[in-house]
Amino acid sequence: MARFVLLLAGLIALASISTTEAQESEQLKIFNEMNQKLNQLTKLVHDQVEVSNQRQKQLEDIQKALRCVGARVGGLTLLSNGKSYSFHQAGKSWSSANETCVKQGLHLATIRDREELLLVLEEANKVDRYTENWWVSAKNAATGSEQDFRWQDGTQLESNSTLWGNGDHENEDCVRIHYYFSSYDAKSYTSGKLFRHPCTETSYYICELPSEC
Repeated sequence: MARFVLLLAGLIALASISTTEAQESEQLKIFNEMNQKLNQLTKLVHDQVEVSNQRQKQLEDIQKALRCVGARVGGLTLLSNGKSYSFHQAGKSWSSANETCVKQGLHLATIRDREELLLVLEEANKVDRYTENWWVSAKNAATGSEQDFRWQDGTQLESNSTLWGNGDHENEDCVRIHYYFSSYDAKSYTSGKLFRHPCTETSYYICELPSEC
């Protein structure tokens, strides 16, 4: 009798173990199915995000193309350096001039070297021979007393650049081209240099067509 009781207890224990393993197997099956569905859902979301990013990129490309078309319609002057400019005979602060250029799909002009500076000034002299100052895109990117002048595309305008002239506004943050009259009725654009000026001062300004256009 005692042996029977022990055998019955053993069978019950074995049945209990088998049932637990069956439950674990079923739970594992359900987990695997859920994990598979989760992977499928993740892939679906990823694909949708990818499509959304592609559509966003296409939209940005279309907007950029439209800005370029609008900018070209505005009447630009193509110079021998391969760049197109517009010369604005309206006194504006640097920020206002920059905003106007951007609204037209342009940006304030960037001057790379002395040759380009003279080329731009030669054309500016044709537009208005009595205007001495033109805003360009260079601006101080630093704060406080530090100086780190950069062009619109982020490239640095070095402090020892030959483009700089010796001016009276060494601590100002915005940059414009300044050149001098050689006589009452003419001026020498070849004397043009870059000078720091208060950003709130008003000057004529030069816009440039972005390189991607």
